[in-house]
Amino acid sequence: MGKTMASESLVQRLEQAVAQIEALVPKLGARARGGGGGAADDDEELPEYLEEYNAEILPKFAALVATLEPAGLPGKTELETGLAGVTKIIQATVKCKKPKAEEWGAAMKPVADSMSYFKKAAFKRPKRGKPDLKDHLTGLEQLLLTFNFVTMEPPQLPAPYIESQNGSVMFSLNRVLKVAKDADNKDELRAFVKAANAIGKALYTYTKKYFKTGLSWNAKGGSLAEFEGGSAPAAAPAAAPADDQKEEEAAAAPKAAPKPKKAGGGMAALFGELNKKGSGMGTHGAAASAFALKKVTREMRTDKNPALKASGLVKALPKKKPAARKTKAKKQRPPSATCRGNRWMIENYRDDVTYEVPADKLLPKHTVHIAACTSACIVVPSKVKSLMVESCNRCKIFISDVISCVEIVNCKSTHIILRGKVPSIAVDKSQSAKITITKEAMESPPKFITSNISAMNIELPSKTDEDDFVEVPVPEQYESVINEDGTITTTEVKHG
Repeated sequence: MGKTMASESLVQRLEQAVAQIEALVPKLGARARGGGGGAADDDEELPEYLEEYNAEILPKFAALVATLEPAGLPGKTELETGLAGVTKIIQATVKCKKPKAEEWGAAMKPVADSMSYFKKAAFKRPKRGKPDLKDHLTGLEQLLLTFNFVTMEPPQLPAPYIESQNGSVMFSLNRVLKVAKDADNKDELRAFVKAANAIGKALYTYTKKYFKTGLSWNAKGGSLAEFEGGSAPAAAPAAAPADDQKEEEAAAAPKAAPKPKKAGGGMAALFGELNKKGSGMGTHGAAASAFALKKVTREMRTDKNPALKASGLVKALPKKKPAARKTKAKKQRPPSATCRGNRWMIENYRDDVTYEVPADKLLPKHTVHIAACTSACIVVPSKVKSLMVESCNRCKIFISDVISCVEIVNCKSTHIILRGKVPSIAVDKSQSAKITITKEAMESPPKFITSNISAMNIELPSKTDEDDFVEVPVPEQYESVINEDGTITTTEVKHG
């Protein structure tokens, strides 16, 4: 009788194990094909990008919303509306086809309404005795503007756009940090800035990983306008009671086959199991997971069993040549020209592009900084306070009047054309610099200060208009002589 019951129990356990394996086979096949199921069906698998969105992005949204009231900021409901709007679009990519251009207006309406609220609130005059929240709310408006990445497709790419927007967000929020030093709630304001910055960084990493060229849609899906969306998964603390309830239900019905989990298998499952078992300690302080490992007996050891040594020699395999290291291509940042305060930053122009600073936006109090440009032409059309050219290669730069000085640092084969008065030009750590001085600039010739240069030439206008410019090399080799009175006389070395 006992043997019969044991056999029935064994058969029942085997049937449960087979049922589990059969349930897992379709999911493993879907993972191997790289496909993800819909979010609505319990038996279907969430795509990897949605799982990471739920695990990494949504908690940061919740953390930002939680910082508003302690920091004394309005708009909690409006911010939640905007965040829910972009979340719905991300979720809809599984079951909806790519929206048409005219459908994006309705889809992005929650985000647009939220942005409109913060924009109006930022320019609203504060009541007497209340702090000015313009920078705080402008930062939130710029953060919501970042969510336009969901509408982008080549040639506009999400990751570079988000990176640029993060700079705009932190431009406003850095002012908040400056004001927060003297505020009573400085810790709450710092937490608010930190939470907003964390969202920008997380979105940049997320889009770079999953949506390099834009969102991926379901070509056979339905319309985005008909998609109702699903509730976002709760955070870890809120999900704990539900997990406890599931465990109690499982304990009440031990004979029922357990439902396959949505978590991925493979190495992640192995390490998860080891972590569970390793939480308890066995005898002599050893982890409990160690007791599930096979023990090496005395007969299995070659140092204790000579018969194993005599079984045969192990021949050394030929050494493989180390694989050649692949050099990663440097990431190219998008070109930009921005004016912050009184400083123009012109960066990353390349490939024979010509950029002219708008003359109506350029003032004599402005300083211009041109950096990291390659094979580009930059035109500064009117008078500025000072100008610096840094880390530029094979560039041509047209300069008008400058009040103080022009600096050229760490440049190669850069050509500067002076079309106005410049008091002085400083050249440092540069190779093959060429400076052309027009007749207008020769009315008040500039003074040159050079250090650590090579192959630098200055072009001067000829006496007549028909003749070409005269090219004069700048000395780069010197001779120093110690005099009898202990002084040193230095002269340039002339060849020929």
